[in-house]
Amino acid sequence: MASAATRSGCASLPAEGGVAGNRSLLEHMFESGYSVVMGTNRRYAHHYDKLMERRLSEILIRPKPVSLSDAELDVEHDPVRRPGQPIPVRAWTRYPETSARIEGRAIEWTSRAVHIEWTDSDGVVQRAWVWSSAVDRL
Repeated sequence: MASAATRSGCASLPAEGGVAGNRSLLEHMFESGYSVVMGTNRRYAHHYDKLMERRLSEILIRPKPVSLSDAELDVEHDPVRRPGQPIPVRAWTRYPETSARIEGRAIEWTSRAVHIEWTDSDGVVQRAWVWSSAVDRL
């Protein structure tokens, strides 16, 4: 049985509880214009619904980099400096379950930490403060 969203050409929302228990967030995303409009191919509607559900799950559970805390930065005693242009760097970043070495840009720093940004494989810009010893200039 096709949902109203599928009949209108949009991917349907998952059943009660939703993807990772975030049904209300998914509804908000669709209502805010984040819906993906597809053709009305009824033969493959279920397939595209599943693809959309999986993609939304990936977005919702994408790991966020772990940044240094305000206490670790201590910008009150160690002021932030910003370059005129971002500087290309390679840096170790921490995630909740692992670390990764990324290539990105240093956008600001203190004497002990660097604020880096990079674009992940999905085109999403990520940012995190890391210790300066974890950063190498390219």
